[in-house]
Amino acid sequence: MLDRQGKSGVHETVLAGDEESVARAVRRYADAGTTELLVNPLGDERERARTVELFASV
Repeated sequence: MLDRQGKSGVHETVLAGDEESVARAVRRYADAGTTELLVNPLGDERERARTVELFASV
């Protein structure tokens, strides 16, 4: 799959940034037909909860 998309590795699929940037990137994946997404929120408990909320709302 990575080869077909011209990616050299999984590191090129990482989404990082502020909430608005990440939400836009997730929407681009959805618009491209992505049906599954693996999310690994980082930070303290509050930050992880905010990340989960963000992904649930996109």
